[in-house]
Order: sequence, then structure tokens, then C-alpha cells
Amino acid sequence: MDRHVAEEADDGYVILWDGWLSLFDLGIRKHALGYAPALVDRIKRYKPECEQDVADLLRHGGVDPGQVDTIIYSHIHFDHIGDPERIPTARIVLGAEGKVLLQDAYPVNPESRYLAFRAGREVVYIDFDAQSDALNKFFGPFDRVFDYHGDGSLYLIDGPGHLQGHMLVAARVAPNVFVLLSGDACHSRECYASGRAVSKEFEAHWSLAQETARRLYQVHKALDNVVIILAHERERETEMPLFPSELNVWAVEEVEKRKQRKTQ
Repeated sequence: MDRHVAEEADDGYVILWDGWLSLFDLGIRKHALGYAPALVDRIKRYKPECEQDVADLLRHGGVDPGQVDTIIYSHIHFDHIGDPERIPTARIVLGAEGKVLLQDAYPVNPESRYLAFRAGREVVYIDFDAQSDALNKFFGPFDRVFDYHGDGSLYLIDGPGHLQGHMLVAARVAPNVFVLLSGDACHSRECYASGRAVSKEFEAHWSLAQETARRLYQVHKALDNVVIILAHERERETEMPLFPSELNVWAVEEVEKRKQRKTQ
């Protein structure tokens, strides 16, 4: 939905299920402004362009940002976290291991690259080590999975390595078809399509990131009913419909194409 980092995609997604409106990632902030001072020079090197942020795109698509129930973050790097205050009433959902990054965030720590959420903002941390009926599910080779709505429509998946608390989201778009929104589990289609190793340059914990990418590759090879989408997968920009169009029909067609290729 949101595509604004120079020379690569930077996507966010709208997920609507049974009256619940959620967003997965927010891309970058409008005009790339408002980040922690310690991060500003680094951001300038990327030369990001963002004339319209997620809140603008929602309005242009006929959706009031005030209708959003939940913002689910893959992780809190600057090109994913956006500006949650543009969607001020939504609950924020993060992987629990990311909490440590916010405990000493800007402005409490002027040197931090991370922005603290507004005081009083509702933030829910998904603890994949906890025990509950909604946890300990499986999604293909991924074995740390949370059934968010409790009905199999939306799975939050532990995908460690890139940054503390990194998560993937599997959204059911048809009775037996899923879109697997994979954040920065890897940065190139080649990682999940051919099993190429992830770059150490981008990962906080390379061995964990490599294992997450390996499982993503297993999904691609073994689960014909899953369409994988990376946050920075440039090829998807011309392949898939963009908001306000829906992904559902496209995803079903992609699954059918894959099945047909395997039988040829």
C-alpha cells in the first residue's frame, strides 16, 4: 500500500476481517520527518521520498484512519514504524522481544534511534514463550505462532533475527489461501525462492535470521497455497494490485498459477 523508499518498495497492508481493520506496518513517515535525531543522518543517506503516508492513502481510498483497530508491526525500524500518531486510536501490536528497544527510546535517551510511543498508548506485546490456547500453533515450518483472532484468519509468526521482536503475518484471503506478509525476514525474492543466504549486513542476529529465511524458503517450496510478500520486494510493485484494490483475488490466482506450473 505504501511505497516510498527510494529504489525499493516499502509496503504496508490493510487487513479487514469480520469488521476488524488492522494495518501491518506503516512504511516511513511523511516527508521522512519526525524521527529521533540520532537517526536523521542515516535516513538522509537513503534519500527516501514520501509525499503521502499511510494515513493519507487510507483517506484517499475511502477509509478513515480512526476506523483502524490495530497496527501490527513486523518490527520497529524507521522504514516500517511510520507515524502511529497519524492513526492515534489504534492498538499497537509488537513482538515481545522488541520491548527492550523501547525501554530506553528517544526522548528519554537522546542517543536512541527509536522513538518512544506516546504515554498512555495501548501497546500489546506478543510473547511467543507464553502458554495459551492461541499460542503454540504451527504455520508450515514455523512453530511459534499466535492465532490473533482465534479463528485461523490471522496468524502472527515469530520470525527472529533481523531485529528483536520481528514478526511475520499470515492472512487468510480465501478458504485455503494465505498471504504471508514477511516483513524483513529477508530482503530479496532470491532468499525464499532459491534459498540464498541472507546478508549479514542487515541482520541483528545473523544465524537466527538465516533460520527464519530457511523456513520461509520451506514455505515457498512446500505450501502451494501461500503467497509470500516481502516488505522490500521490488517485483511485487508491478505484480500485485495496490490499495484500495484488494489482494484476495490476485492471491488466489497466484496460487493457481503455481499449481499449474508444477504440473507442467
